[in-house]
Amino acid sequence: MEKSNGTPDQLLDAAERLLIREGHARLSTRRIVEEAGASHGLIRYHFGSLEGLIEAMFERAAGAILSRQENLFAADRPFIEKWEQAMNYWDVDLASGYPKLLAELRAMAWNDPAWRPLMSRSVRAYQDMLRVAIRAATREYGLDGVDIEAATTLLRLFQTGVLFERVGGIKLGHEHLNKTIHAWLVGLSTRRLSKAPSF
Repeated sequence: MEKSNGTPDQLLDAAERLLIREGHARLSTRRIVEEAGASHGLIRYHFGSLEGLIEAMFERAAGAILSRQENLFAADRPFIEKWEQAMNYWDVDLASGYPKLLAELRAMAWNDPAWRPLMSRSVRAYQDMLRVAIRAATREYGLDGVDIEAATTLLRLFQTGVLFERVGGIKLGHEHLNKTIHAWLVGLSTRRLSKAPSF
């Protein structure tokens, strides 16, 4: 294989491909530089260590998803439209390999406590983003008395659970659940409109 320049992004891209294709157990410095077509020593040069590269890889992937979702839920559109777009991202994310990447990195944290702070920071950032979206949705639909933290946690666990199941090829009940949530949001929208003052 022709040698690449071995830029940080090329090394991260190579590590992502390997992690998605073969899992974290087979990730090594040697295999990453071979996949990237780069020279040995570049991982240490750019990231300090294999662990530094893995941390950068996770932060890049998680940061991209977080930024995308922040932009989605911050848009000036009805919540139901944002929700439908978020559900459409399921197939996009699966095609990109992100859920497999996330599952592999979380498996590392399950097996090695040293990785847990990184995972916790990512989950907390995602929870913070969803909390803002849920709070706005409750205002939009006039849902008083909703426990925002509970609703936010439920939504986060729902999204994570669906993606992890789909990594394993499981779609049992997903479409039915999605349709039920959609119908519920339509009902909330209709109720809100019926209560709007007429001029």
